[in-house]
Amino acid sequence: MDENNSNASITSRGLADSCSGERYWFAFVLSSLATYFIGVIAILLWRCGALIYKRGPTMRHRSRRLVSLAEKQELSYGFDPINERNWATVVKEYAAKLISGQQLPGKILVIAVVVLSLASLVIYFYDVNTQPIELCQLWTQSLTQQLDLVFNIFFLFYFFLRTIGQCFIIFFITGGLALFARAIPELAEMLSNKKKYAGNYRLENGKKFVLVCGHITFISMENFLKDFLHEDRVSSDSFYDADVLIVDKKNTVDFEFQALLKRHFTRVKYFDATVMDPVDLERVKLKRSAAVLILANKDATDPDGEDASNIMRVISIKNYHSDAKIIVQLLQYHNKMHLMNIPAWNSNTDEAVCIAELKLGLIAESCLNPGFSTMIANIFAMRSDTEGSPDRSTWLKEYLRGASLEMYTETLSNYFVHDLKNFSDAARFCLVELNILLFAIEVCEENGQRRLAINPDRTSQYYRIAKRTRGFFLAGSSEEASRARYYCRHCHHAQKPESIRKCIHYRMEDVSGGAGGGGSGSGAKPRREMSKPRSESNSLIESPPIPIAIKPFCFDTTGMFYWCPTLTFEQQTIDIRVKCELTHHVICCIFAEESSPVIGLRSFVMPLRASNFDENELKSIVFIGNGVFLRKEWRHICNFPKVHVVDGSPNDRATLRAINIHLCDMCVILSSSASHHDQRQDRYLTDKAAILCSLNIKAMSFDTECTSTDRRNGTSIPLMTELKNDTNVVFLDQDDDDDPNIDLYMTQPFACGTSFAISVLDSLMSATYFNENALTILRALITGGATPELEKILAEGAGMTQGSNSKEVLNNRRRPRVVLLPVENLIIEDTSNAKDNSSITVGTFWENNPTYGDLFVSLLTHRDWLCLGLYRLRDNGSTRPTSQSSKRVVVCSPPRTFSLLKSDLIYVIQQFQPKYDPPLNIEPEPIKLIDNNKQSNRIPASVSTVIPMPFTIVNKKTPIIDDIMIKDKDKI
Repeated sequence: MDENNSNASITSRGLADSCSGERYWFAFVLSSLATYFIGVIAILLWRCGALIYKRGPTMRHRSRRLVSLAEKQELSYGFDPINERNWATVVKEYAAKLISGQQLPGKILVIAVVVLSLASLVIYFYDVNTQPIELCQLWTQSLTQQLDLVFNIFFLFYFFLRTIGQCFIIFFITGGLALFARAIPELAEMLSNKKKYAGNYRLENGKKFVLVCGHITFISMENFLKDFLHEDRVSSDSFYDADVLIVDKKNTVDFEFQALLKRHFTRVKYFDATVMDPVDLERVKLKRSAAVLILANKDATDPDGEDASNIMRVISIKNYHSDAKIIVQLLQYHNKMHLMNIPAWNSNTDEAVCIAELKLGLIAESCLNPGFSTMIANIFAMRSDTEGSPDRSTWLKEYLRGASLEMYTETLSNYFVHDLKNFSDAARFCLVELNILLFAIEVCEENGQRRLAINPDRTSQYYRIAKRTRGFFLAGSSEEASRARYYCRHCHHAQKPESIRKCIHYRMEDVSGGAGGGGSGSGAKPRREMSKPRSESNSLIESPPIPIAIKPFCFDTTGMFYWCPTLTFEQQTIDIRVKCELTHHVICCIFAEESSPVIGLRSFVMPLRASNFDENELKSIVFIGNGVFLRKEWRHICNFPKVHVVDGSPNDRATLRAINIHLCDMCVILSSSASHHDQRQDRYLTDKAAILCSLNIKAMSFDTECTSTDRRNGTSIPLMTELKNDTNVVFLDQDDDDDPNIDLYMTQPFACGTSFAISVLDSLMSATYFNENALTILRALITGGATPELEKILAEGAGMTQGSNSKEVLNNRRRPRVVLLPVENLIIEDTSNAKDNSSITVGTFWENNPTYGDLFVSLLTHRDWLCLGLYRLRDNGSTRPTSQSSKRVVVCSPPRTFSLLKSDLIYVIQQFQPKYDPPLNIEPEPIKLIDNNKQSNRIPASVSTVIPMPFTIVNKKTPIIDDIMIKDKDKI
């Protein structure tokens, strides 16, 4: 008892000595109430002032607002989002990203708030347990109070960021005021009769945005936003920082879609509207948008009806604003003709992404070069090379590294113009010194026309590098691609590629545009055209036909494809009762019913009948399917040579044996969009016909037909299966260990190039928006050379027509192509082992553990061939010989130090140089000087070789190239 009294007296004595002894509890209550009421009054005054301001200005102010319609349009067309971007907008955008918690700074801020809040709680418990409840102590002597003050300052800064979007002049706000202020919009929305997604888009100065309409679902928008808002785009440049406005009429928005909108609430807005209504177009500020993207339903039962709906959307948008830039998806190739009938359709700025054309083109190129569809699909999609699990297999790590590369466009620095001068030296320098791949350039001609040149060789007028030349690169990010723009020989010589940044010598001299085509209006740049042979530009008068030996087929009017007289369906029908002599052919199994819509097989045949192949390189094509359905397709492909049909079931083994499926170079499995579609059917069963056909072929045995051990079972037959549903890819290969929950591009069938899904083409919409040349390059690589001239001819409905043998037509054959070649036969050590003197002789190449960079430089120096990547065996000696598989994996543009194996196959871009009998007198003209540069010491040599046929894995004796003589001084 005495002890307690003593403690009380000590406490009272301490309070009396340092404090007045009075407790001002009412001061804390009054401060809290004052903060609350001051906040409420401030908000009410702000709202009242805003309401009075919006109600309407005086008559004098109204007279100022009466502006003529022509002046408004002039102001809207002259809108420049980059120049009107002010500091307040930049600060607000950065604050929104910082508090969203979706990017790294925001995540760090949220974690810091949680940690400091827990630390404040710990300090409170510490003070309560170690000190009296009431203790008057100097602030300078209390460490816990100092720490708590620091934490409170941080909390003050955090709450300032949370409210910076609402009011920019408030410095302090309590937790209660923040909760009350956030509840006001919700209460106003509940009390009003307005819909949740109604209203007008609030346009911010300097902020770019795009409109997305058409087929809007959770799956379609999730795939689109995953690529459009990829972190590699957002963190690269302000050009890519564009908002997405989704315009669609929905009765109700489901919870999945609402969750998607909340996940990207800082960049994505949804409006309950339709592009068919001009009032709604005014609500979403269409005239200020950078572009309008129209998505298509790839699973539509009526593809022509779906295309008609999207074309009507284009008409409505063009009727409201004729200068709007539109990127529209179409399902059928023949419906592109309807877009040309729209008066306001601008072929220089507007784009039509045809799903059937690109899908069948990629599959056809895979028949010539297995795995090429996988490489192209990964290049035009945004993927990240994440570390993932450390126990990943070697082939998966190599594949994912290449899958993370994308295509970027950058203006070449002056070093490329003055020091490197030609394309071969520039491509070698980029790979060896900058660790990026340069595969094409865009040249500005004297008349202002810009042309694309893919791997121009030394016979091309675009071989020299001129000023204002833009390069197309494969790189992991835009920062890596920018090394070509910033490289300076004075500042970056002998530096690591990662350290290359803008230096004091960097000047933006005559650089046109940004990293892609984004803006709309009259200032849009014209569409880039592919480079053409130099003799075409110099021949103003049509040359007379050149006599060539009579053949059963020739070329079409454009010179881009082989042509033959019309063949009837009965003439080209194969009788399965008669033994067939087909070999090294392409088989296409089609699952379709009589009433199914056409697939568009012309887009599949055209790349296989491109004129940049020699006659003996054309592979026969056999279509198997319903006879009535094939007749509907026949009128579009009846003028292509070596095309056959079989009326039967692709699951019939007798039919497959009759057309020698064990001797084919590729077997493709396709299905019509409506042959298996049923609204009541489980979506996982949409690919049942294709999967069963694939398993049926793999289970076949050919012991009696095959004389060698290569094709004794169906698993050795090269297969390419099209899937409608990505998740069904796990059923194709029973021996793989793919996780059903991983993305399609990470699965083994897709990495090996044996499966293809339409979903991989979703990324082309955003790729076309960010890079105006993406679709042009893609078409040049996979469609066999389809041109706008040919599209106009096909739009008339006449089909392919015969062309002449004039010099202009035949020169169109000289264009780039992609081939797959064996590395072992390209570079040999002994000339006695050379096949037809077709290889480069290097004495010690294979003895010094060669790398991919060594092969890249050798082929570029001696052949002007550009390497794109490797097609490597999945089990390349890393496993036991008994468990090794013959499957190959695509490795896109590996590092220059990547080890090379003799079993590798390599993708090469080469310029096709045809031979004629009798030879044509077409001499390459001298390369003219550009920008008054000095002539390079390296004299271009004329090329008079026949470029090889695409490599066939089955035929080991296929010649690679004809005689190419190399002088001793050119040997490595």
